[in-house]
Amino acid sequence: MDNVSLGGHDNASVEKLLLRETTNEDCEQALKQVHICGQNGKNQRYLWIAKNVVLYALAIWGLFSIFTSILRNPPQIVNHEHHNHEHHHHEHHQDESNQILPEVRRSCACGNSTAEAISLGCVYDSLSPAWMQPYCQDAKLTAEFESLGDGPNGTWIYYADRNHTQELSMSEVMSMADSPDARFHVTWRWHVVHCYMYWIKQFRSQSTGILVEARYDTEGHIRHCAEVFQNPVWGTSSGVVLNADIDEP
Repeated sequence: MDNVSLGGHDNASVEKLLLRETTNEDCEQALKQVHICGQNGKNQRYLWIAKNVVLYALAIWGLFSIFTSILRNPPQIVNHEHHNHEHHHHEHHQDESNQILPEVRRSCACGNSTAEAISLGCVYDSLSPAWMQPYCQDAKLTAEFESLGDGPNGTWIYYADRNHTQELSMSEVMSMADSPDARFHVTWRWHVVHCYMYWIKQFRSQSTGILVEARYDTEGHIRHCAEVFQNPVWGTSSGVVLNADIDEP
């Protein structure tokens, strides 16, 4: 076999063509590059994981918000029937509230005798004249009435007869309630003052809350009083009642 000659190449050129020998320094540099590349890969992976976690969390929160919103505000098509039902139900109650219900009137009645009237806490009212519940008496107005009489010191004089010859005490007048047919006699002026004081009582009741007894809280009594004013007479008579809810017999 013939030997191959490198001809015009020197040893230096030949060394350049040969592989350079690997040193420890070269290995360390290579390892550093591998470490850096690995570290960068891990960082990128962590960032990708964190990004996905945030996206998933936002997506879950969005779904939860939509779900709770649906629960709080049902779709209009579902609520429409319920709304109409409530509307009709409300109108039903409104119709009921518009009805004028009869007012339950409190009674001024005081039983069947003066003894029972006293036991019931009733009082005698000379303006009426009747035994009545305290909430039916305008005490101040009655006291004023008792000072407007045509007798001594503004008192009223009550008589047992129409000729005004036999006087009655107030206790005798009060006890007449036990005898439905009993009558006392007074002057025409008593009747006039009684009438216009009752008009005052009716007006004052709007602010005092005093209940005007049913027998005088009527248009009929007002018209009766108008006739009294227009027809002066010698005198008038009246009984004393225990039930002021009804007109005297």
